[in-house]
Amino acid sequence: MRIAIAGASGNLGLFLSTFLSELSHDPILLTHKRKLPHQLIAKKNVCVKSVDLGDPASLKGCCDGAECIISMAGVLFKGGPEKFLPVTNTVYVTNLAREAVSAKINKFVLLSFPHVEGETFPDSRALGLIPAEDPKPLHAKTRLDAERLLIETCESTEMKYLILRTGVVYGKGVKLIEAARRMMHLSPLAIWGKPTWVHLIHVDDFLNLARIGIEDPRLEGILNVADDRPLLLQDFLDSLASYWGYSRPWRLPESFFFAAARGFDLFSRITGSAVPLNPDILRMGMTSSVADTSRLKEQIAYKLKYPTFEAGLQLC
Repeated sequence: MRIAIAGASGNLGLFLSTFLSELSHDPILLTHKRKLPHQLIAKKNVCVKSVDLGDPASLKGCCDGAECIISMAGVLFKGGPEKFLPVTNTVYVTNLAREAVSAKINKFVLLSFPHVEGETFPDSRALGLIPAEDPKPLHAKTRLDAERLLIETCESTEMKYLILRTGVVYGKGVKLIEAARRMMHLSPLAIWGKPTWVHLIHVDDFLNLARIGIEDPRLEGILNVADDRPLLLQDFLDSLASYWGYSRPWRLPESFFFAAARGFDLFSRITGSAVPLNPDILRMGMTSSVADTSRLKEQIAYKLKYPTFEAGLQLC
């Protein structure tokens, strides 16, 4: 199966591109500035195309011959999110969807997250719906805008859509986990004290569920992808620290993190450098997000390899 992947050079994009190429699929890897590993692009079944998702003209023919396209592209760790997120989270998807329609792609898969439904908890979960109200973080709002535009595009054409609202992906080699490991190695990590719910999915389960979503022509609509047991972000980090043999993360006031986020944001606006935090990403991180995964269990014949974080911790 020929599959176009936008955002193939990102962390999860590389995981998925490598995974699909090893399953005898024929990935078309759409990249912009970042280079791809030689061992990936050297494979005979892999095709690499350089594109600019912000320029519709550069997308002409980028996914010709593909049956499915998956969009994973985006920018996070940079200052001034109000300037780039409406483009990277929304315009990129719109441009790609229009080109996919032109290329007569059968299905468009969009990687999203349950945060688009706003703050949710174990007793009031994200249901996999388009909410009436926009979420507060701009990152979530602009991704929801992209979802709406994709649905609108598909409803007026024959192209199907599948929106994978994925929980926090963890596992060895995942950027979030490796960054936490490096920071804990250098000094004790810090986290706010406010209890914040997160819903996880191990990278192996994410890859298998993404594959099913791509391959199964019957699977469409919005699908929440997460494991069976949400947990508190504070417990998640405490467990990682204990497993790796590091000190438990400090609990600091929220004001400390907002001050740091503003500082990083200003530095990035001045220098153009990537930074680990900005105020909008912090607001996203402080937003509890728990997904209803009943559709995942009812409609997909796949048993999670790691149904809880405790089961997958040994692979971090």
